[in-house]
Amino acid sequence: QAQHRTFGLYRLEILAALANAVLQVVDSDGRVQRTLRLTVRSTLQLRAKRQSIPPLGRMTLHGRIPTVKLKRGVNVAIKVRSGRGWRTVGVTRSDVRGEFEFDYRFRATRRGRFHFRAVALPSSDLPVKALPSKVVSVRVG
Repeated sequence: QAQHRTFGLYRLEILAALANAVLQVVDSDGRVQRTLRLTVRSTLQLRAKRQSIPPLGRMTLHGRIPTVKLKRGVNVAIKVRSGRGWRTVGVTRSDVRGEFEFDYRFRATRRGRFHFRAVALPSSDLPVKALPSKVVSVRVG
């Protein structure tokens, strides 16, 4: 639902920030006075189904890209903290609503705390600049 504000001869509509946009300011004669390109940034949402996993157990991550409905899904890389950087452990695909799920089995790890995040891979179908998710911690053992 839009909010409206009037400034002299102009009316500003504040819309939900779900997609990049091009705004044009047009005078009463229909001439374009100014064009503005807005890049909407959207932070991926990520959560673990369980925060604690048994040794050699399986973990499920659920996530969402807050945006308008997509034509096709978007590839999302799941990364784990490795030293000072991030290492990709898998790639999953979102549905047209921007929702995704990722299953991971800890094969050799019996105990420890692991930090995951999700990063949307570049796509022409994604109408926002997707920022990485917040870090999700999972304890094994």
